[in-house]
Amino acid sequence: MKTKMVVLCCLVGVVVLVCLALYFTLQTASASSTKVKSVLGNGLRVNGFITRKEGTKPLYTFKLGSPSGQMPIRTWYVNLEITNDTPWVIELGNDVMLVEGHTNGKIVNGSALYANLTEKDNIFIEPSPIPSLKGESKHQRPVLMSSYGIENYELRYQNGSRMCFLKDYFEFQPAHQPRAEKDEAYYCGFGELPDKQTRPFVVALEQGSWIKDEFYGDVRLVLPKMTLTNKKGVQNYRLVLYLSSPKDDKEKWHIKRNEVISLEFEELSRLVQTPETNFVTRILAANWLAEEHPMRCGDPLSITAKTLEEGQLLNTCLWFLK
Repeated sequence: MKTKMVVLCCLVGVVVLVCLALYFTLQTASASSTKVKSVLGNGLRVNGFITRKEGTKPLYTFKLGSPSGQMPIRTWYVNLEITNDTPWVIELGNDVMLVEGHTNGKIVNGSALYANLTEKDNIFIEPSPIPSLKGESKHQRPVLMSSYGIENYELRYQNGSRMCFLKDYFEFQPAHQPRAEKDEAYYCGFGELPDKQTRPFVVALEQGSWIKDEFYGDVRLVLPKMTLTNKKGVQNYRLVLYLSSPKDDKEKWHIKRNEVISLEFEELSRLVQTPETNFVTRILAANWLAEEHPMRCGDPLSITAKTLEEGQLLNTCLWFLK
């Protein structure tokens, strides 16, 4: 009997030690992430401005089922310089987004760009309602409309070809077609960002649909995923720039503040499940949770969905849960 009690006590002791070790490991990881976020927030300096211009799209962009011609567009010209005054080399990913939030707290729109793609890149895709020119099949497009609520996006491939979706409009530019000098000028800044160095980040983001200015809740620019390696291993973050509406110059939008978001499971789960979090941030967090942690995202997305009745956040959760 005594032997059994000793064995049982030993087992309980082992379980307690494992639980304590796990607890302190999680606490240490959380503290490490918080410290890195602080260093990134202070050490990454972003200067410049974003210019918004209204215009039209030329004849080679068309809407199927209606006469070809001009269409109204809105273009955001992003002219930034990023200084990496941190101790790490940072790898910038291949996507950038401008996200508009509606004052009703339910609707978003914006524009996104995926750069440096290859045929092997696994982008979340869904059948597009726009048939191919030959009518033989359907184009594929990212699920931004379903998961992010963004109706405008562009795909740029390493071979030089590009596809542009502006809501129901579609434009394809083959690899062999010459590039306009202006087009190439607004396309740089992805890739490695060495420590203690400054580099430009310049892109142009087009919209064929948008939220009207009088219904703007906020406008933010989400820079590419930042990957760094430190003593804790590989860590991923996002830098979000909040833009202030222009006062004197109606075209120039400036950065009023920035926010560093860790892509760790715990932080994304907390953001998406907290009702007090801004709804646009919750939508972004839900998408990043599914993209970075596809095997673990089910519970937090399900819990969040049960608290909602309508809106893009509910659509996002249900999209990944189906």
